[in-house]
Amino acid sequence: MKRKLFGILTAVICMVTTLAGTSAMAASWPSLSSSAYCEFTAQKKINVYKDSSCSTRGTSSPKKSYNAYVAKGDVCKIYEITSKYIKLSYPTSSGSRTGYIKRGSLFDVSSPSESVTSKGKATTYTKPDGSSYGYTENGDQIFKCGSDGGYTIIIYTAKSGKRGYKLAYVKTLDYNRIIKGTSSSKSSNNRSLADIAKGEIDYQGTKSNGKGTGDYTKYGKWIGADGQQWCASFVSWCADRAGIPSSVIPITADCDAMKNGSTRYHKWDSNSLNFMKKNDVIFFAPTSNPSDATHTGIITKISGTSVSVVEGNTGPYYGPDIVREITYTVDRNSGRIVNGYNGYCFCGYISVD
Repeated sequence: MKRKLFGILTAVICMVTTLAGTSAMAASWPSLSSSAYCEFTAQKKINVYKDSSCSTRGTSSPKKSYNAYVAKGDVCKIYEITSKYIKLSYPTSSGSRTGYIKRGSLFDVSSPSESVTSKGKATTYTKPDGSSYGYTENGDQIFKCGSDGGYTIIIYTAKSGKRGYKLAYVKTLDYNRIIKGTSSSKSSNNRSLADIAKGEIDYQGTKSNGKGTGDYTKYGKWIGADGQQWCASFVSWCADRAGIPSSVIPITADCDAMKNGSTRYHKWDSNSLNFMKKNDVIFFAPTSNPSDATHTGIITKISGTSVSVVEGNTGPYYGPDIVREITYTVDRNSGRIVNGYNGYCFCGYISVD
């Protein structure tokens, strides 16, 4: 009987411990006020109510129903968040108004699933695939509020004047990287981007069921674009392992999106060879349309007008779809590639360091 009672008590204790551990995973909303508000840009029309019951349309300051909604595109200030309501101010044609919106209008969670300290820098956005809203920095407090496709919804420290936080979207790949300090598979020996790329030389893509091109790779699988052209996925994979912020090298399988999304992209000009260096990311384009990046790689060496590049997905020009290091001779003024890649030029580069 004692053994049976002991077993029951043990089970109860384990259950309580488990439940306590589960509840401890959840985090509280940040402490907000008029002197430490959270800013966000509305992505849809949201009804505003007079008080926290969210039952009567209107505003609390002044108390009338004038323009009792947040319009899409409004930049608003959040002063309080609870499991049921959000207190905020929003712009109107006659000045700022204060009111309440239902918590579910912004979040599908009643409380943040976690509160963590950022261990890196990542670009934030007003909405998925939207315009840049800023970036997280090392040491920022981040509250995870939900997810939307390949993005994570966060509130993060963004102090400016009386503003204390921002509500924004960050790519989930970036979120996972900055909360860990590195990606789970990042190189641990501080190798440079070029060294990481060179370590992948001779990696070969595979075909689906032995048919088609060799576009099935670990890089495509990692980024969620397996079976597609993978030169940009290769560069993204290497950049992630080198710990390079996505604001510098965006995590993407698309060459144009990578160059256009980088804060350090430089269009080719007659001085480019004087400034490019090892570890920079270079982009190829048809000479007939030099602004359309269709291929990319990582620079390993520059000597005069010779540029050595490690590239993935080299199959269309050099045989099997593998990672190769290729040295090009380039026209200094036009960026036209003189030896190989006939009809192609360098259209620009990302300065990494």
